[in-house]
Amino acid sequence: MIKEKVFWRIKMILSSGNYNIIESGYALTFDENSNIVIEVKAAVNFKFRIIFEFQENGEERQLERDVDEKNNTIIYRFINFQEGAGTAEALEIGRASGKKIYLHFWIEKVAENRYIRKIQYTVYKEK
Repeated sequence: MIKEKVFWRIKMILSSGNYNIIESGYALTFDENSNIVIEVKAAVNFKFRIIFEFQENGEERQLERDVDEKNNTIIYRFINFQEGAGTAEALEIGRASGKKIYLHFWIEKVAENRYIRKIQYTVYKEK
């Protein structure tokens, strides 16, 4: 579904370049032990989940990506992300109706010495 907004009976469709914005927003983790999950329903009978996990172990900063095709799940694991970070290029995360679906995101800590995270994200679909 394309993200639409209606203002004063005017329908607006968001897009960027050759891509429709199908979802965009931000979320905060509930507490230091919480992940953020985005469930994308790309078609009537197809959906997948994107899970953002956060870990601290005092070592080097790492980003890991695991794909579980059986359960239609992509896991992004952010290890030791003290500063804000995100995508410089959109990541292809799937296909729906023959069109590619992409994701951009930015993750940051809300307050110093706290592990509450904020994520801003946008999901795109080829026009």
